[in-house]
Amino acid sequence: VSTQSTGDLQIRGMLSILLFPLLCVSTAAAAYMSSSFCWAALGCIAVTTARIWFRTPPRRRALPCRIDGPEGGELMFFMHGWPDCGAIWDGLVNHFKKTHRCAVYDMPHFNGGGAFDWGYSFDDLTDILGITLQEVLVAEGQQRCVLVAHDWGAVLALMLQRKFPHLVSKLVLHDVEIQTFGGHVELRTVGTLLLFGFVYQYILATAFVLTSIPLIGIPLGNFLTRLVTAGIGAPLCQDDAGLRRAGGMTTYPYLWFNLHLGLEAIGLRPGFDRRHRIN
Repeated sequence: VSTQSTGDLQIRGMLSILLFPLLCVSTAAAAYMSSSFCWAALGCIAVTTARIWFRTPPRRRALPCRIDGPEGGELMFFMHGWPDCGAIWDGLVNHFKKTHRCAVYDMPHFNGGGAFDWGYSFDDLTDILGITLQEVLVAEGQQRCVLVAHDWGAVLALMLQRKFPHLVSKLVLHDVEIQTFGGHVELRTVGTLLLFGFVYQYILATAFVLTSIPLIGIPLGNFLTRLVTAGIGAPLCQDDAGLRRAGGMTTYPYLWFNLHLGLEAIGLRPGFDRRHRIN
């Protein structure tokens, strides 16, 4: 079920374009002021731009899953959002594992899981979760499952069901209202999301970009991320372990979602259906 990520070159170009004015301003300021701070800023922006451009696509391979419940029970595949991990489903799994087979995973970089340098786009995650789900179904001797999803997990569940409908029998979605996975994105939807993004999404997208800066980037990204988790009262981020888990490297969904949405809105990127050849 794997496919190569589409639009990757466009994303590199968009990010590089966004950083180019900063690169020019920093160069001019450094030359004019001869300031070590300006030269340091210039170096950070140049390194960030280079890391974006030379981004290596992630490998398409299944994520590890924790499976519980009676063998032969209908499979329920639980998909978490940000800043959670698979542990957010413990209560529901304890209830449903009496009658159902329950599969839980952690997104890359969540709960300390490894991830590649520039995170995962939603196309990347859709393919990876498709591979994961297919492997679980084969191992369990089943053909379809129930997707139970929350937050970004619900967004991914919609994409997964749209691309791999033969793997999904039912959808149970919580905390998602975005319907942009067809042929196009409506501009009024973009306007709403832009307004909503300023509340916290762009802060988290910035936190992820900051993590690419050598030495100081990850602490800066973690600081911004933890300000947001403290503000929203995330249930799994109320102790030291939770705060360590929800660092700046987990916020890549906010970067990729908003970049892709902008590109689709102005016609530089086809919609989900066209990208994945869905009729």
